Amino acid sequence: MTIRAIRCHQLGSFNKLTVDELPEPTVQAKHVVIKVYAVAINYRDLLLVQGKYQEKPKLPFIPGTDFSGVIEQVANDVHGMAAGDRVMVVGSWGALAEKTLVKASQVLPIPKAIPFDVAATLPTAYGTALYALRQRGKLTPNETLLVLGAGGGVGLAAVQLGHHMGANVIAVAGDSAKLEKARTDGAQTLINYTDTDLVTEVKRITAGRGCDAILDCVGADAGSAAVRCVAWNGRILIVGFAGGAIPALPNNRLLLKGASAVGVNFGAHVVREVDTFRANLAEIFTWVEDRKIRPRIYKHYPLQDTACAMSELEDRQVVGKVVVTLNE
Repeated sequence: MTIRAIRCHQLGSFNKLTVDELPEPTVQAKHVVIKVYAVAINYRDLLLVQGKYQEKPKLPFIPGTDFSGVIEQVANDVHGMAAGDRVMVVGSWGALAEKTLVKASQVLPIPKAIPFDVAATLPTAYGTALYALRQRGKLTPNETLLVLGAGGGVGLAAVQLGHHMGANVIAVAGDSAKLEKARTDGAQTLINYTDTDLVTEVKRITAGRGCDAILDCVGADAGSAAVRCVAWNGRILIVGFAGGAIPALPNNRLLLKGASAVGVNFGAHVVREVDTFRANLAEIFTWVEDRKIRPRIYKHYPLQDTACAMSELEDRQVVGKVVVTLNE
């Protein structure tokens, strides 16, 4: 028996990804085999395919990190899981296949009320945002939260979670349509950095005080400007550099404001702080079931159109998440 899978044989363009026929995976010790139903495409997946990520999988490899599906096989030394269980996984790569072998320790059960496509969007986007705001940023009610890249997966999740946590959310993006989605999802104030000076506008909105927490998924010029927007004892939460350039961090501004620059390494958090990660995801599940947060799926793609999904994400057309669906 064979399965279809997306494989990267050469680092670079998404157009070089191929749909290959491969042997079905067989179960190994401490692993399960999962029939994949939905894969959420993350910016990290793009970087892996382009060869720009710090990890370099051995070629050829199957991209895809966050996915959901149904367990088909369970190793004899794995307990508490069974064939037929609905699950989700956050991994390193290997998700974009009709079936895949994963470590049992990476698997989390999905509540029955949450569809497969929604579940796939939760680990990296909402997991990163909650980890950033709660564990790294210590966000409290009535604080002011500035979200750079508020139209992307992590950014829009941070807008929703920040609003749910009682913060006053300022959404920043370069597209008016994305900003309107952020307003719908809880942002009280919007800033389009393409036609407004970010620092001037933040000072106006906050009456010169600045922002208590700044979540930066973008870097580049917006990240450099955001450092000038931090309040006394504020926290700059560094998630990533979707804008391409890594901004220089002026330590004198941190000193003057008694502020902190805090790294948010979600991948290491999942491995090093497993109990915290699982507790955060359990809470996110509850909020989704209670409709306190509503993951936004921009578009669904079939497996053979994975390159289109990645290209659209790179072109910043996506509001929320894109999802590749399989085995329908």
